Amino acid sequence: MTEIGIIDESLKIIKNDELKLILTLGMEKTQRFYYKIHDKDNNYVGNCGIRLLKNSENEILGNIEYEIFEKYRGNNYAEKASKLLTSVALYYNVNRLIITANPNNLASNKTIRNLGARFIEVKKVPKNSVLYKSNKEVNVYNWNIEKER
Repeated sequence: MTEIGIIDESLKIIKNDELKLILTLGMEKTQRFYYKIHDKDNNYVGNCGIRLLKNSENEILGNIEYEIFEKYRGNNYAEKASKLLTSVALYYNVNRLIITANPNNLASNKTIRNLGARFIEVKKVPKNSVLYKSNKEVNVYNWNIEKER
């Protein structure tokens, strides 16, 4: 993947003492940013991304996505990576994010609640959505990230 149109160098690598997110794709125009997640020992543990535009697609997909490789699950990396992604949202003056999860994915729903996101509703996935094959419904959460500043 190629980096496209990133204005601020601070968005290329986002890190704390536990994780480092390395930008793999950044699309300034559509405000989509995708990262590889590395742990403190530099193991590649998963991927995450953030989509900031407000549109009907992101209401179903959510603004944040994450995938932690099975070997590294149980370390709260999805939660920690999501918190790091808030710096991208705040850079673009986005203070609230929608996060969605399959109602049967207990781990993701727990992660989202641990972030402090508030459950809004169960929403039916439209047939034309990329999610429709795997999910007929999603739990929708609203996450106020203003406190992450």
